[in-house]
Formats: sequence, structure tokens, C-alpha cells
Amino acid sequence: MSFGAVTGLVPRTSQGAPEGIEDCTTIDEPGEYELENDITGGGTLGPDDDACIDIEGVSGVTLDGNDYVLEGDGDGAGIRVSSGEVTIRTLTVRGFEDGFRTELGPRATIRSATIEQNSIGIDGDLSEISCTNSIIRDNDGAGISSFDGVGSIVRDCETRGDGGTPAGDCCRGPVVIEDCTIVGNDGPINLIPVPGTRIERAEIAESGVSGISTSYGDRGNTPDEPVRIVDSYIHHNDGPGINHRNGYFEVRSRTLSGNLDGYRSESALGGGSRTQVHQQ
Repeated sequence: MSFGAVTGLVPRTSQGAPEGIEDCTTIDEPGEYELENDITGGGTLGPDDDACIDIEGVSGVTLDGNDYVLEGDGDGAGIRVSSGEVTIRTLTVRGFEDGFRTELGPRATIRSATIEQNSIGIDGDLSEISCTNSIIRDNDGAGISSFDGVGSIVRDCETRGDGGTPAGDCCRGPVVIEDCTIVGNDGPINLIPVPGTRIERAEIAESGVSGISTSYGDRGNTPDEPVRIVDSYIHHNDGPGINHRNGYFEVRSRTLSGNLDGYRSESALGGGSRTQVHQQ
């Protein structure tokens, strides 16, 4: 099968070699693909004419950016994924409405990428998102935002200078944050206190509001399994280090320093909050 007739794709030169991408394109077959150059200028296509690289209704796609840049003009998505399992790696995406957008239930993995200077860095809708060893910075709104997703996993990532929440979910999916540096964002990490949500070994600092805040989701507010915040350094946020509005928290081996308040417990929308704090 040849993809040579599809705009932006370069035919394989040998069996098993990744498909080359030189311009905005639609990917609708499984396989391995790679960028062969920077793509700039903001051209978009896809079913809604709003994505530069549109991975449409297909599973088993790996896109290697080869450390090239995908740069837009403020509109559309750099990469849009609808359904399926997709891996994106070693790519810089900047200058779009959404740097990376998922829709309709995909399982998307982002590795060793830089998502910067978009309106929203990663925008997930009804999806499962895993972000590893990546930099999410200087986006006008949220760094990583998920709506009614299966969950978000953020490991070994750095988020800086985002205008909204650096990572969070509304209104049911668990959020896992491990070994991350989350500094200088305008919004807090936004958690729905559901089973599986946890923060471990993270630095959370210099937020324009609280460092961590809980929202009232639609899966209940006091699950049997607590939200765990472990081995984390939460410091110099303009609001509380932890603004606990509902749900069940277990906080261990953490440092709260230089925040407006270290820990604040309050109720939201009639919900209650419960906490075990272990000082070690």
C-alpha cells in the first residue's frame, strides 16, 4: 500500500521504514510515521479543517517528531487524535489553539515532547492521556486539561508559565502526578478526589493561586481510597499550598513552606473534606 498520493506523506523506501511527513496531513492507517522537517505556517486540514496532523479513527499509530517543530498561527490543533491508541514523541508543538487535542476516547501517550505557547497545551476530551518526560510551558490557558476522561498520568514532566491549571480533570477522571516540577503557573493542580488520584515526589511552587485544589466532581466526594500526596515540596504559592474543598486526603512526608496558608480545608457545593496528615 502506498501513501504517496496523500498530501504531506512520503512513501516508504524500504519495508518497515517509518512513513515520512513533510507537511500537514491526515493519518488514517496504523503504523510508524516520522517528521522529516519543521512544519511551520499553521496550515490545517482534517474533517473539521482544524488540525495540522489529524490522526483520524485509527489505532496503533506512532509519530516520531525527530526533534522537529510543528508551529501554527494560533488556530486549530497541532495534532488531533480521535479514538485508538497513539504515541507521539520527540516533537515540539507551538502556536496553536490546542497543541495536542484528543477526542472520542483515544489512549494517547506523549513522550519527550515540548508543548509550548499554545492557547491550551494538551486538551483531552473523554480520553486517557499519559505524558512522560515532557515540558509543558508558556501556554495561555491550561497546560494539561482533561474533561470527563478515563484519567491523566503525568510523569517526569515540567510545567511552567501556563495561564491556567498545569494539570487537572473535570469531572470524573483520576489524575496521577509523579516526579514532576510544576512552577510558576497561574492556576492550581485541579483534582477530583476519586480513587487512583495521587501526587508523589513533586515540586509545586509559585502558583498565582493555590498549589493544589480539589473540585467537586460527579463521582462522589468521599471515596474509600484517599487521594495521596506523598514526598512533595509545595512552596511559595500565592494561595494555600493545599486547598482541600472536598474528598478524603492522606498527606505524608511533605513540606509546605512560604504559601499564603499551608493547608486550608473548606466545603464546596455541600461536600465535605476529610484528611489524614502525617508529619515525618
